[in-house]
Amino acid sequence: MYPALHEIKISSCQTHHTYKNAPLYVTRFHNVLKFHAPGLAPAKDFTGAFHITLEGKPAYKERYKQTFGFYCSYAAVESNTGWHHISSKGKPIYKSRYEWCGNFQEDFCCVRDFKGKYFHITTRGKRLYPHDYSYVGDFKDGIAVVCGADGRSTHINEKGKYIHSNWYAQLDIFHKGFARTKDESGWFHITREGKSAYTQRFADVEPFYNGQAYAETHDGALVIIDEEGKIVREIASQKNLIGSLSSDFVGFWKAKTFELAIEFGLLDILPATESEIVEKSKISLKKIQRIMRALGEIELVEKSKDIWVLTDKGCLLIPSNNSFMAAACQIWSKVQNEWNSLPAKLKDAEDYHHPTFKEQTTNEKELAIYRRALEGYAQLDFNEIAKWSCWSKYSSIAAFGQTGITFLKDLLKEHSQLRGILAHEDRPLYSTKIEPELQGRLFQIFIDYNKDWPIEAEVALMPRFLHYFPDKDVLWLLEKTYKILPSFGHLYIFEMMLGPNSYAGGLLDLNMLAESGGGLRTYNQWNELLAKAGFFINQYKPIKPHLHLIQGYKT
Repeated sequence: MYPALHEIKISSCQTHHTYKNAPLYVTRFHNVLKFHAPGLAPAKDFTGAFHITLEGKPAYKERYKQTFGFYCSYAAVESNTGWHHISSKGKPIYKSRYEWCGNFQEDFCCVRDFKGKYFHITTRGKRLYPHDYSYVGDFKDGIAVVCGADGRSTHINEKGKYIHSNWYAQLDIFHKGFARTKDESGWFHITREGKSAYTQRFADVEPFYNGQAYAETHDGALVIIDEEGKIVREIASQKNLIGSLSSDFVGFWKAKTFELAIEFGLLDILPATESEIVEKSKISLKKIQRIMRALGEIELVEKSKDIWVLTDKGCLLIPSNNSFMAAACQIWSKVQNEWNSLPAKLKDAEDYHHPTFKEQTTNEKELAIYRRALEGYAQLDFNEIAKWSCWSKYSSIAAFGQTGITFLKDLLKEHSQLRGILAHEDRPLYSTKIEPELQGRLFQIFIDYNKDWPIEAEVALMPRFLHYFPDKDVLWLLEKTYKILPSFGHLYIFEMMLGPNSYAGGLLDLNMLAESGGGLRTYNQWNELLAKAGFFINQYKPIKPHLHLIQGYKT
C-alpha cells in the first residue's frame, strides 16, 4: 500500500522523496519535485529530465531538458524543439511547440509563442481565442487575467471574452468575489463586474479573508479593511504626516532638477566620467558632483565604477531615443507658471476661457517642443484606440484640438476609407504638415469659433479638447458641433471623468482652471451639457483611469 501523495515529502538535499522521514526508494537523482496525480514526480539525472513512479523508477523512456508536475493529467516539459505538454506515458499531446508554457488549470494553459505573444490553449493544443497578449495568467473559477500591449490588464472568461470593459495597471485573479487591483492612485478591490468595491486607495492590499483584508495605507499605517474599504482595525501606525507633507512641499525640486539636466545637456553626455562631464558641460567639478548626486537620487543616472550612466528612466529624457518626455518636461515647467494665476481665478465667481501659453506663442523653437510633447502623449493614449473596428463604419471625421491632429492622422492610416478634417482656430500651434500618404484624404480648415463652421462630417472627434473650456463655452461648442453633423451623426468625447465619490482627477481639474479656465467633469455633468446641446449619450466607456469615452449622437 503506497502512502497518499500529500504525505510524501522532498528530502532536504532534494535528491529523493521521503515518507515518515524515511527514503521512499533507493535511487538518488540530481533533483526531484513533488508528486502529483497520477502518482508521478519530475526528476533529473545524468540522462536528462523525466518523471518517476512511487518506486523511484522512470515512468517512460523519453528524456527532456526540463519536466514539471502533472496538472489536469498533463505535464509541461522543455525539449530540444521547444516547450509543450506530455501525457503520463511521456508522449506529446499535440504537435505545437512554444517558447514557454505553464501548467493546465481548469483544462486551459497559458503559453508563449516564439514571437513572444501569450495566449491560452486547450488540452487538445488548440487556441482558446485568436487574440494575442503581452502576458496571461492561469484560469481560476472560469476567469483569467490578460495583459495588453500597453501593460494594462483585464479579465477574460473561458471563451476568451472580456467579462468587463475595465483595464488596470495591475490585476489579480478573483478570490471570494473580489480581485486585487491597482490604478494610478493605488491598490483596491474590484467586483466581478469590474467596478470598484470602494473609493479608497491603498499602498497595498491582500485578498479578502472572510470579509476582511490586510492593507497598508499611503501614509504607512497597517490596517484591516472590510469589503466597503472601511478600516475596522489598525494593526500598527507608521504614519509620518510631517514627513509626507514636507515631501509634498518640495516636490518642485525634482521637476527643476529634470529641467536643469535637459537645459545643460548633461544626460546627452553620458556615459562619461566626471572629468569628461566637466569638460563638455563647462561646469565645475564640485558642482557637477552635486548635480549628478541629485540626478542619481531621482533615478535618472547611476554610477558604475567611475562612469556615470543613464538608467532606463533617464533614457526617456534623451530626444535621440525617440522619446517625447524631454519636450514634456519643458512644457510642465511652463504649466507651473500658470498656477500663479490661481488665487485670482479662485476668487472670481465666473470662469473665463483664455488661450493657453502653447496657443499664444509664436516662437518656432517653443512650438516644436510643444507639438512634440502633445503628439507624444496623444500617441501613447490613442494609438490603440485608432485601431478600433468601430471607425470602419464611417467615411468622414472632423477632429478638434492638438490631440485631435495626431489621433485623426492615426485613424486615417489605419482605416483607408476615412476622410478627415482638422478644424482649428488660426493659431501657429495647430498648423500641421500633412504627410504625402494622407494628402487628398486629410484637410485642414482654420475656423472662427464665433462664426458658422464650414464643415460637414459624420463624426465629430474631440479628444482632450473640451476640458480647456468652462461649462458655458463647452455648451456653446457642442451646439456649434450639433449643426455640422447629419441626423444621428456621432460625437466622440475622450476626457478624464471625475467620479462622484473619488478624489482622482482633482489636481488635473485645478490645473485646467489655471491653464485655460477649463476643468474636468462628472458623467452627470457631461450628460446635462450634451442633452442641452441636443445629443444623447449611447456609450460610456472607461479606457484608462485618466481617460474615458463618451459617445453620443445627434437626436
